[in-house]
Amino acid sequence: MRVWLYKVHRWIGLSIGSLLLLQGCTGTMISFRNELNRALHFDALHVTPGREAHSAQSLLDLVRERHPQLQIRSADLPVRAGQTWLFRLESVDGRAMRYVAVDPFRRKVTRDAMLAAWPVLWSLEFHKTLLLGQKAKIVIGIEALCLLALAIIGPMLWWPGRRNLRRGFKMKLNGGFNRGVRDLHRVGGVVFALLLMVTSITGTFIIFRSTFETVVSRFAPLELRPWPTVEKPADHELLPLDAVLDAARVRHGDKPLVALRFPFADSSVVITYAVPANANRPRATDQTWINGYTAGILATHDAAALSPATEIFEWIVPIHSGQAFGISGRIAFLATGLALATLVASGFLQWNSRRRAQAKPTADPPGR
Repeated sequence: MRVWLYKVHRWIGLSIGSLLLLQGCTGTMISFRNELNRALHFDALHVTPGREAHSAQSLLDLVRERHPQLQIRSADLPVRAGQTWLFRLESVDGRAMRYVAVDPFRRKVTRDAMLAAWPVLWSLEFHKTLLLGQKAKIVIGIEALCLLALAIIGPMLWWPGRRNLRRGFKMKLNGGFNRGVRDLHRVGGVVFALLLMVTSITGTFIIFRSTFETVVSRFAPLELRPWPTVEKPADHELLPLDAVLDAARVRHGDKPLVALRFPFADSSVVITYAVPANANRPRATDQTWINGYTAGILATHDAAALSPATEIFEWIVPIHSGQAFGISGRIAFLATGLALATLVASGFLQWNSRRRAQAKPTADPPGR
């Protein structure tokens, strides 16, 4: 059984190792992506506040005028004075993505670049979709299940027995390169096994969330995300975005608006995101779907009014990124991403070293 498990562990690692390496490296940025992105592009995302900000509609028009061939999909609003609006744009097929930062006080674009020029945001998109669209999610789901298998099999192969448990954590880094790599892979895999399991399980839930929701909804009530649509009225044009935001502020009260989403090519439906005053979990938001023609409320999704089953689903992403456990959890999951990349690299080095050793002749050929 041990020999069979070793072969399974080895060939899973070799088969998806390169993908796990990339996922581990890009995953390290998830917990601190907002801080990293703002630090890397500080001059573009921070501006000197003015007396009065321009209207939201004028900022939206500015971006649309610059890129009429792209669709605005979302906008991150300033959460404190001196921050820019950050618009995300996509092509119709979803393959080309662009981010545009706009100074709301001067109606000036401070940075306008394709996704590749935003390293942190690029890493996030790669981590979620491999930059191949929604179809690639099935690949990432399979990868997450393979990582779970590796995280389970690794400690089984490592297990030295209860009497030798302390010896199982010893690392001899001065015993040569190959010995050091082997001990690093063996001990590192065990130390981070639990966090790798949590990462793989929550990642699987995120990828196949709709499937899990369909199954769970048969046994427990779930508040699924609505998808309202509106038809253009004969006697109405789209309202200015500011009118939609006014309706959102009436609905959310003093809760700060942090983001907007545009599910369609125009502003016929606008989704607003507000942070509750006493959020019971990280990333919790109250969401409102607003009619862009009438500013009427189409649907709502409040963080404080979710069923227990829905609340469990909402905790998955914060757990996956480590945000559910505060700053220590974010650091731990950052270290887990680095550990995953290290385990992949050390595992490959072990396999390559053994393969080269087996390829060397053990004796002189006959006749010499």
